[in-house]
Amino acid sequence: IALSSVSDIEKYADTKGLGDYMGMPAMEFISKNLPGPFTVILEKKELVPDYISRNRIGIRVPEYACVRRLVELAGPITSTSANISGSPPPKSADEVDIKADLLLDAGECVYGKPSRVIDLVSGKELR
Repeated sequence: IALSSVSDIEKYADTKGLGDYMGMPAMEFISKNLPGPFTVILEKKELVPDYISRNRIGIRVPEYACVRRLVELAGPITSTSANISGSPPPKSADEVDIKADLLLDAGECVYGKPSRVIDLVSGKELR
């Protein structure tokens, strides 16, 4: 789910009892790297419906201010990737080749690659 700020993470995910990642406590890693190009996997709280996930959720705090503002106004957003599995990630809205009800064009992607996915429960990088 996309959230508008790091402070919102504790509303939706259990951040207690996490170990270290890359030599620092998990919450310090989150504070230093979000907003940014990371998705962190955490145990969900009951507030997150089971149809989203039964146990763990991936949380993003996007770097783009316009996306964070949209989430701030609309609430947490769930979405799929902007590319078909196995296809290269798009770097701009013009390269998105999926059907979508809404496509927010925030300009050229700064990183040009998908977010790194870090499971902070197990302490492993998944992507």
